Order: sequence, then C-alpha cells, then structure tokens
Amino acid sequence: IKRLFLCAHVAFRSAKVAGVMLLSRGERQHYPLSGSVGGSPTGRAADLMRPTSQYKLGAQTRKLPRGIECSLAGASGLLLDKPPMADSICGPRLRGESTSVKLGRSIKSSATKVPAVKTVDVASKLKMPAIGLGTWKMDDGVATGAVKTALDVGYKHIDCAAIYLNEHEVGEAFSSWFGQGGKRDDLWITSKLWNDCHQPEHVEAALKKSLSDLQIDELDLYLIHWPIAQKHGVLRVQSGDDFIPINQVPISDTWQAMEDCVKKGLCKSIGVSNFSQSKLQPLLDNATIKPAVNQVEAHPFFPQDELLDFCRRNDIAFTGYSPLGSGDRPDRMRADADPNLFEDETIKSLAAERNISPGQVILAWAVNRGTVPIPKSSNESRLKENLAAGEIEFSPEEMARIAEANQNYRFVHGRFWEMEGGPYLAEEIWA
Repeated sequence: IKRLFLCAHVAFRSAKVAGVMLLSRGERQHYPLSGSVGGSPTGRAADLMRPTSQYKLGAQTRKLPRGIECSLAGASGLLLDKPPMADSICGPRLRGESTSVKLGRSIKSSATKVPAVKTVDVASKLKMPAIGLGTWKMDDGVATGAVKTALDVGYKHIDCAAIYLNEHEVGEAFSSWFGQGGKRDDLWITSKLWNDCHQPEHVEAALKKSLSDLQIDELDLYLIHWPIAQKHGVLRVQSGDDFIPINQVPISDTWQAMEDCVKKGLCKSIGVSNFSQSKLQPLLDNATIKPAVNQVEAHPFFPQDELLDFCRRNDIAFTGYSPLGSGDRPDRMRADADPNLFEDETIKSLAAERNISPGQVILAWAVNRGTVPIPKSSNESRLKENLAAGEIEFSPEEMARIAEANQNYRFVHGRFWEMEGGPYLAEEIWA
C-alpha cells in the first residue's frame, strides 16, 4: 500500500500536461500527463511493453520504489504495475483524454485503443475527422464487416454514397455498433446524391432513402456526387440517351433542394464532389448555404494544389478520394499504363527513413496539408495502419520532397462519361 501511494505521489507531482486518473475507494481524480516512459514518448506508444525503473514526465525523471515497474503499454498508455496485486496508475495514450484505472488484479481502460483523431473544420461549426473510411467498391457483402471493424478500431468518419449500392449493409454495421453502446454523435457520416436525382423533386426522397438504408436520422454531410445529370431511375448509363444536359437541370436548382434538406434537419451540411473552381464559383456567388466540402481525387501524383488553394480561400473543406491510387477501380476507369504510388522512389525512401509504410506516407501527407483522405480497406491491420497515419507529422522539407512526386495524373479520368450522342466530355467536366 505504501508503495502504491508513494508511486502515486511521484506521478502526481511530476504530471503536467495531458491526463492521469487514479481510482481509489470510489474516488476519482484527474491529473495532466505528458512526457515519456523509459525514453519513449507517451504519444508514440509502440506495440511493445518495456519495463523500466524510471518514470519520466516532462523534464522530470523519478526512480520508482523498489519492486515497482513502469511499463509502456502500446494500446492504453502508461502502466505502473506492482506484482502481485497489480495496483496501478494509468496514463492515457490519447492526447487530451483520460482513462479509468481499476485497482486490483484486473486493469481496464475506458480509452479506445486507437490513435487520437484529428479533425478539420466544416461550415465553421462542425468537426470532420481527418481520416475516413471510404466504402466505394465494397461489394459482395463486404461493407457490413468492414465498417464494423473500422468502428471497433476507432474510425469516426464513414464515407458513403447511394450509387455504391451498399448503404443498407453499412447501415447494419451502424445499427450493430449503436446497439453495443456507440453514440451517433461520435460519428461523421457522409452520403451523396446520385446523378439520376438532380431534379429538385427527387433530392429529398433520395436523401431519405440513404437515411433509411443507413439506419440514421440525419447525415453530417450530403454531397452532389457529380456535376452530371441522368434520367431519373437510370443508375448506370448505357448510352448517350440516358443523360440529361446539365443546362436542363441546373446545379443551382439541385442546390436549392439540398439547402431545403438542411433546413428540414435531414443533414447538417451540404457540399459537392468532382467540382472544379468554375463549377464551385456560381454556388459561392448565389447560394444561401455555401458548399461546405468539395470531395475530389487527391494524392501525391495529383495533389490539385490550385483547387485546394481555392477551397481554402473560400472556407471549403477538401476531401480526397482514391488517396492511395484506387488500384481496384473498375477497368473502365483504368488507363493502359497507370503509375503506381507505392512504387514511387520518393515515397518509398521516406517510408524507409521514417519506418512507416508507403501507404502511411501518402495518407500522412494528405492530413499534414489539411485535407481529409478516405482510404478504403476491409483488412483490420490495414485499417489500423491507415488510421494511425493521422498521427504522423512531416517537416516542411519532407512535405516538399513528397510534392516532387506530382505527375498531374488523374486515376479517375472521367472519360467513362463520354458516350456517343451524350452531352458530357471529360475535359469539360474538369474545366
């Protein structure tokens, strides 16, 4: 008992910044915590537990009482362990959050065993998690399991769309997670209006269908998926006759119906996807509710710097799809010789230097420039790896090195919208 309280005294006197919680006899106190254990930063916990005889907080290092070890628990933070009773003080790994410590043989933490999630401001008042899970191409029943796993490992941002034809499966994952105690307010959920519902009379019904499939009452964000209109009920165009020229269904009319959805409480914010500067400007000039987000393809081979600067100047958040190159996209979206992001020498060399994966280099680059990547994966270890990339900080010099990878290469080229007799050309879509 004396050792426990002496250990607590050392920790409490040394703790300065981020969060230690002690539970004893039903009482709970919170103390700030920062620094490292045994020379390892508390915010950089690895997947190992390393005993040490020193407890370092900030600039202070204290020797622990004899017989008490201090270990770095990769998932849940700092752990002082005194065998055999396992009395402990636990300091959280997630910055700014606290954990609970149970005295006795069983030690449990309420902190999620995942990295802290950064956020990006949206529409001045909302916070969008800076890494999301993309659900495009999650076919054949994969979406439910993938989203469940993502939520379990700490994802707070799920990107959906009606045309992905899996929102009902994503909704099953949400329902399961909420049933296990997950809170709707902890998640950011995006969906998108498909091209066959641009007519104002179809917008609200399309949004409500997504809400029903997703088993939620309100979206955080609803996007116009493409600046393209199709005949109502035509999900996938087969000929030029399936399109409607955009001047017959102006984006401004569709946008007014989107604004009505915000006013009715069906979504918190609205935005666009695959919009160029020239297509965004009329909305900025005339809309009552300005676009909150523009979701476009973005990665080191195609950073879209000019569009990003435009969005920054106009307080439009920037989400990047296909951040890892979308190697599994359909054949109709492929070119004969697409480059491979993972084989780029700059990305590979920086990954080796930082002891991280090439994928983490790419995603960390996106987060460091203030954008929101939405990589897709259904593999648990890859999901964790992708999410952890949000913690990686690059120096200006490292960001400049990655910028040299730019090839101005668009993987989702848009030529699949070009059909004989149709009104759309890829170069005009991106203009």
